[in-house]
Amino acid sequence: MHLPALLNLTALTSGHPPSLPTVRSSSATSTSRTHLSPTTPNLRLVRLRLPSRNLFLPYGPWTLLNTTDLLPFPGPWTNTSAPATWAPDVQYISATNSFVLYYAAALPKHHGGGKDGSKNYKCIGAATSFNITGPYTPLPKPIICPAHDGGAIDASGFWDEADGSRWIMYKIDGSAQGPGGKCGNGKPPGKPTPLMLQRVDEKDGVTMLGKAVKVVDRDPEVDGPLVEAPSLVRLREVPQGVKWRYVLFFSSHCYNEEEYDVRYAVAEGETFQKDDLADPSIDPPTEQGRLR
Repeated sequence: MHLPALLNLTALTSGHPPSLPTVRSSSATSTSRTHLSPTTPNLRLVRLRLPSRNLFLPYGPWTLLNTTDLLPFPGPWTNTSAPATWAPDVQYISATNSFVLYYAAALPKHHGGGKDGSKNYKCIGAATSFNITGPYTPLPKPIICPAHDGGAIDASGFWDEADGSRWIMYKIDGSAQGPGGKCGNGKPPGKPTPLMLQRVDEKDGVTMLGKAVKVVDRDPEVDGPLVEAPSLVRLREVPQGVKWRYVLFFSSHCYNEEEYDVRYAVAEGETFQKDDLADPSIDPPTEQGRLR
């Protein structure tokens, strides 16, 4: 992130925790709505005007742009009568001076899970715009859709300034197939809810490069029914003798329980190889913990 270059801060609002990608002239945070009406925007905006290029004030004041809908139509692949648009994330694509919006939305019921296809699984779509405030035009098909594993949500883009590579982290929503209990996945043994890392073309942010790999999955004794909402960062300041360090923040437990928290996992090394974090043969994260 290049905070001194910010001119304004824009946020998408609704029920999901906001994300905050930074671009040359602005940045955007996003959340989602699950109770939509014909007059309710799918994704709304909050904008923060900064007094100068050199001052970053994330604490506000913020102004809700209540009538701005970034994604009026979530795409033909969704359940258009009840898309349940969820967990958006906006990324700036410098190659085209444009923006890509990642989001989750419900599949049509006949494409969902369960024996009769009635489970309301979600997959991850993408939409593009040359204006951070939209409107965004959705791609005709989802970009990540492991429906056989419960679908996917919580897409979070990551641009690695070390080599210019671009990635998407997301959750395979195994809890949508869970046996019941807290968040639908609290009863043993429960389903995996792995956080995945997928490389994409830095020129468009949507073309998949290679296969996604699992970075971390839930430990039922520590995380309860799930892990979700991943956010990956690379640290510029690292301990002596360490060449690179990435930190993955994510939530665990059920969102409506007191135990819901933010955890982190750290990967680091003495020599940098750009595919280290996405290499399933490397050691597990060197450090893990919890923020309360």
